[in-house]
Formats: sequence, structure tokens, C-alpha cells
Amino acid sequence: MKSNENRIYEIMIIVVSLAMAIFHIYTATFGVLTALLQRSIHLGFGLTIIYLLAMREAKSIINKIISLIALIFGLAAIFYLGFNFESLTIRFGQLTFFDILFGTALILVVLDVTRRVLGWTLPTIAIFFLVYAFIGPYLPGILEHRGYSLNRIINQLYLTTTGIFGVPMGVSANYIFLFMLMGGFLVATGAGDFYIDIANAAFGRSRGGPGKVAVMARALFGTNSGSGVANVVSTGAVTIPLMKRLGYEDDFSSAIVAAASTGGQIMPPVMGSAAFVMAEFMGVPYYEVVKAAFITAAIYFISMYMTVHFEAVRLNLGTIRSEETLKLKEILRSRWFYSLPLVVLTILLIAFKWTPMKVGVYTIAVTIGVGLWGKRGEFGVKEIIDAIKKSAKTSLIVISSCATAGIVIGIISLTGLGLKFSSLMIAGSGGSMYLLLILVMLSSVVLGMGLSTTPAYLILAVLAAPAIEKIGGVSTMAAHMFVFYFGCLSLITPPVATASYAAAGIAGCNPIKTGITATRIALPAFIVPYLFVSNQALLFQGTLFNIAVTMILAIVSAIAFSAAIVGWFVTETTIYERILLFVAAIVMIDQNIITTLIGLIVFGVIALIQSKRKGVLNSKEKQSLKEA
Repeated sequence: MKSNENRIYEIMIIVVSLAMAIFHIYTATFGVLTALLQRSIHLGFGLTIIYLLAMREAKSIINKIISLIALIFGLAAIFYLGFNFESLTIRFGQLTFFDILFGTALILVVLDVTRRVLGWTLPTIAIFFLVYAFIGPYLPGILEHRGYSLNRIINQLYLTTTGIFGVPMGVSANYIFLFMLMGGFLVATGAGDFYIDIANAAFGRSRGGPGKVAVMARALFGTNSGSGVANVVSTGAVTIPLMKRLGYEDDFSSAIVAAASTGGQIMPPVMGSAAFVMAEFMGVPYYEVVKAAFITAAIYFISMYMTVHFEAVRLNLGTIRSEETLKLKEILRSRWFYSLPLVVLTILLIAFKWTPMKVGVYTIAVTIGVGLWGKRGEFGVKEIIDAIKKSAKTSLIVISSCATAGIVIGIISLTGLGLKFSSLMIAGSGGSMYLLLILVMLSSVVLGMGLSTTPAYLILAVLAAPAIEKIGGVSTMAAHMFVFYFGCLSLITPPVATASYAAAGIAGCNPIKTGITATRIALPAFIVPYLFVSNQALLFQGTLFNIAVTMILAIVSAIAFSAAIVGWFVTETTIYERILLFVAAIVMIDQNIITTLIGLIVFGVIALIQSKRKGVLNSKEKQSLKEA
């Protein structure tokens, strides 16, 4: 009986997922609906799948009934918008009983689905802001405002595109779902395995190969699931056991995978979902965000690659046995076509500057074609349906978080809290740019501990980014990228570090120790945002000469960072050499020519000193062998 019931729920979930995919592909191809309708329908699909999953997993009939009632009210609120769209536009601001009823219902339903998908943190923050909207007249000082009625709040959050159906939901409806669908097809067709095999063939035979494979596989494939934890599981299940077997310590193995998977969110061209939101929020094409992230992502992954290399040399690790790795030529000759989706995506996005929506549709078509060609007889209707279902489920985190973040942003906009908070942060920093950046960094990391990257970014983009622009006179891109970076890094920073926890679970080690090690490995990513605020070339802005020089310096800086982190360069470093390498890594990508030269000189001198020391050590070893 239970199995039959589960089968019915599964069929309903598949039907809704297929309808969702068809709707988004159709509107992306032939034109989206009016913003309020497009976004509300998108939310409706998400609500339906979440509650169907909840009813399937419910332990009692009471829980099923509660979920069913919530779903009915949620869908009724969305249908009410659709059927009364024109009249709502005409009588803007004049709410009826049903406006208030369905608006209240949808707000409660959004909070409930977010609780079910993400836990209590984000809904609690949203409830705090809702209460704040009511009690403004009774608050002291800068927090005071005139207070708003239920009618005004419902109008703001339900009947306009400044609340639940605001920019975050628009980005989820127009862009993010399509790219998640593309990611689902990439995994289903075997393209994900292709990139891991490419990394394995290219780097597996080098010293400490499995660690380098973990880093480069994620650098090649970027983020395919929109979830740092999912990326950890997909890469770590293969690479962590190999790293442990080769001799890497458990916490280092898990930390590398956690840090690399987190880096997938900042790796162009397919970055995390928050990057799409950032582009829309700033009003710039997505390729501008991709371009701005390129150099900093290169620093991140080069530094991580060299960290793995130096650690392997320090531990005197070997390589993967040749029979465990495929040959690069064989992979490229037999499976070259798996590279087409990301090649097409990159060309259309960067060279042709197509919109993400159009690029998403074309890339999905190419990916399905690649699957039909590459896995003839193994990739058919069943696999396509399964990929769509998994993609729809993956999108639920983004849909629910964007809806609830819309509540928070709507209240901030209504009460004017954004301007007040920016003024408060500027006052708290005493006008110091770097003190303000530290405050924003801490806020991002703390928020990110309880939230996914997207809502953490959204809240601080409204509250903190304007303060960075105002006090430092920096570009909008730099301010928003600063907030975005630290929202991503919260996935690995203890005590709440979901990516580190997932990796530690695979490695069977202490998650806190993994988080600390991952934070140490990813240290360049904690420092680089402070530098690109002042050095715009790090965001691919400025003259081609400055950008080219910055890229070269970035590579050298990444190597210096890695040597300082591990304590090994040409040979083992002293404590003073580690400190000097760390300082050199920072100053050589600063905008000041003098400090850049000093950093390069320090780097070169340490390299020479270490080379001579290694030569002396080698000669002593040879002499001792002769004497033996």
C-alpha cells in the first residue's frame, strides 16, 4: 500500500517537473511573461514539488493534511494573481479582503517551504524583518520608522515585484533554473565524469595526483549543481579515498575537496546561482560578472593546485599507479564531444554576449544532443526525465531562498533600513575603508553560516554594498563581488561549514579540523577581495596592459601564498621565510608599483636562498650515502 502511494507521489513529482522544464524552456525561447506572472508560476512549481515531497515523506496523516492545505492555499494565492492580474494593476494600492487573505497565506507558505528546505535560519530572519515593519514607531534611534499596516506590507510583498516576486525570484525564474537543468543533463550524459577523467589523465600521474585531480576537476567543470555540498560529494567520493591511500592526511584530503568545491561558485563561466542574482541586481550583463571573476578565480585555483603540490613534496608522496589512470589522448579521441556544452556556453556567453536565458536553452539542446550521440542506447527518454526531475529538486533550495530573501529585501526597501544600515556601518567603521570591509566580511561569513550563498549575498548586497561604494568610492562590481566572495567562503569556515562537514563525512575525520584546514588552504580567497577593492585590474577592469601584468603577478602571488600556507617552497621554509612569502604574495598584487617590486624581489631572493640550501642538503645526502 505504502509503495503504491509513493509511486503515485513520484509520478506527480515527475509530471510537475516536466511541466516546469517545458514552461521555462518555452518562455526562454519565445519570450517571458509579465514579470509578476513569470515569477509567480515559477514559485508555484517549486511549492508544488516541495509539498509533494513532504506528503510522500510524512509519517502521519495529520502531517500530510497540513502539507496539502498549505499547498492548496499557496497555489490559490498564485492562481488569484494570475486571474486578477489586470484588475490588480488598475486598483493598485487598494486592497480587498481576498488580496489580504491570499497575500498573508502566500507569505506564510513561503516561510514554511523555506523552513522545510533550508531549516529555520532564513525564515527566522524574515520573521524578524516582518515584525520590524510593524513596530517601527516604538524603536529607538536609527531603527525607528513610522510603521506600516498589514495592507501596505501585503501590497509590497505580494502584489508588486519588490517583495516575494522581486529581483531574486526573477533571476531564479529566468536564468538559474535553466542552468540547473543544463547541469542535470551534463551529469546524466556523463560529461561530469569526462571532466574528472580529463583531470585524472592530465594530473593523476604527477606527484600527489589525486589532490590535483580534485582541484582541477572542479576548476574545469565549475559548479554543476548550484550546491557546494553536492559538488563535494560528486568529486570527493572518487578523489578523497585515493588521496588517503596515497598518504595525504585525512583532514587535508577532505579540506582540499571542500575548498575546491566551494571555489566552483567563483569559477567562470558557470558560477554559483548568486552570480546570476548579482548581475541582475547590478543591472549588468552576466558576462561582465564572469569577466570580473576570471583573475581572482585563477588565483584561487592556482594557489590551491600549488598547495597540493607543495604538500605532496613535503610528505614525499608518490603518484597514482599508471593502470589507475586513463591516457589523455584516448579520452579526448573517444569522448571529445563531451566538451561541446561548456565550449558552446563559453563562446555564446563571452564572445557573442548572448543573454544567459538564450545561452541556457541552446546549451541544454547541445547537451541533450551530446548525450544521445555519446551514450547511444544508454541515454534516452527515461534518462532525460530523470535528469529533469533531479534538476527540479535541486532548484528548490534556490526558489525557496529567493522567495524568502524577497520578503527581507521588500521590508528593507519599504522601511528605508538599507540606507540607515549603511550609515550605521560607516559610522561604526569611523570612516576607515578597511575596518568597514572587515565588518562586512564578518557579517558575510556569519550570515553564510546559517544561509546558502544566494540569500546571504542578497541581504548584504542591500545592506552593506552601498556603504562600501560610498566610503571607498569603489566600483559597484568590486563592492558586490566582495560580499559575494565571503558569502561563498562561509561554506568552509567553522563552526558551521556545510561543505567541510560533507567532505569530512567521506574522509571519516573531524569536521571542525577539516574546516580549519580548508580555511587555511583557501586563505588567498580571504585576502584577494581586500585587494580587488583597490586594484580594479584584478576584476579585469582597466587597460589590457594592466590586466596582463596583473594576471602574471597573480600567478606568482598564488605560488607565494601556497608556499607560505604549506611551509615548503624549493625546500622546507623557515618561519621567517613563510611570513615573508605571505607578505610578498599580498603586496605584489597591490596597485602600488614600489610594493609590487618589493614583493617580487622578496619572492626571488627566497627562491635563490632556498635553491642554494637545497643544493647543500642534496650534497650532504650524497656524501652520507657514500660514507655508508
